[in-house]
Amino acid sequence: MSEELIIFTHNDLDMMGCMLNINHALNVKKKYFYTNYVNIPEIVGNIEAHILANQNTHMIITDVSFSDNKDYLKQLYDTGINITYIDHHLYPDNFFDAFPNMSVHWDDTKSATMLCYEFFRNDNPNLLKLSTLIDVYDLWQVDSPYFDISQLLNAYYWNYDVVELANSIKELDYNLPPDFASVTNEIKDKWDTAIQQYESSGRLLRAEGITFAFIDGEFFNPVLINEMRNGQDAVIGIADTGIVRVRINKDADITNEKKDEIRNALTGTKDIGHMNAFTYKMEHAVNSDTKINEAKKIIGEFQ
Repeated sequence: MSEELIIFTHNDLDMMGCMLNINHALNVKKKYFYTNYVNIPEIVGNIEAHILANQNTHMIITDVSFSDNKDYLKQLYDTGINITYIDHHLYPDNFFDAFPNMSVHWDDTKSATMLCYEFFRNDNPNLLKLSTLIDVYDLWQVDSPYFDISQLLNAYYWNYDVVELANSIKELDYNLPPDFASVTNEIKDKWDTAIQQYESSGRLLRAEGITFAFIDGEFFNPVLINEMRNGQDAVIGIADTGIVRVRINKDADITNEKKDEIRNALTGTKDIGHMNAFTYKMEHAVNSDTKINEAKKIIGEFQ
């Protein structure tokens, strides 16, 4: 019987916060598996094979939504491994009834990082500050005084290997690394330059209170922040890969019922992502015409 704990998690900043909290609380051998959602079938298969080969008895799943991948969660559940599920994404009613032996800790008002901090009853004040910063970012708490620095922390995160960064932060007693200021100053300069180029090249289009950003994901957040601070109701990123990022301003005059309708119309389910933020992939070929058609469809759903 293996004493190794399996951790199945996402690949973003919230995931690193979960990692920091899990590693702080549990001094046991761990095997991490990461998903970008597109590869969930592959990763679930890898985990199942690993369980069968090593006879693992316990697994934590955190910051991974199976709302539209229920069969793959069942695939893991049916291995018989004990699963602790810590998450904050949207799910259909009674979703977890199919997994009576799974320990579920769910709350859509907190990040997975904060849920992990609370679940494991961690008590390090610096870890709490860092977890709070990640919570501000992941829940897009624009009214928080820490919102801007949380954006910089997210940008900083993507410049490093997550395991090395998490280990470095732990060694610093959960303080930010000494190069944080210099690295993020360079990042802010890149953001300013990119936004100016997008404006001049016509890759930011505004219609009906919505901004469409035909840009790569790296610069989506700074564009998003600028547009929402200028009063736009929604910002939609449409990348050359066909990835569509839908973000709704929390102050927009759009009801939750309407938001449910929009998510359902664009993705086939209302139980995806978060109330004001979700991502999906265009199903058809990606080119200039289809991206414009996708934008028109989105405008129609918002109207």
